Amino acid sequence: MLRTFATVLLILASLVGFVFSYEYAYHKISRVLTSSTDQVDQGAWAVKK
Repeated sequence: MLRTFATVLLILASLVGFVFSYEYAYHKISRVLTSSTDQVDQGAWAVKK
């Protein structure tokens, strides 16, 4: 009984960890993409000036 409970807990913990790491990676990538586009926009604005 305790063994199955521990196994379920382990699976849940790994799933939660995977989701958190995926979310973190997604936010990091989106932040990098938005910051790079911001830099491009600033460069275009500087060229327009």
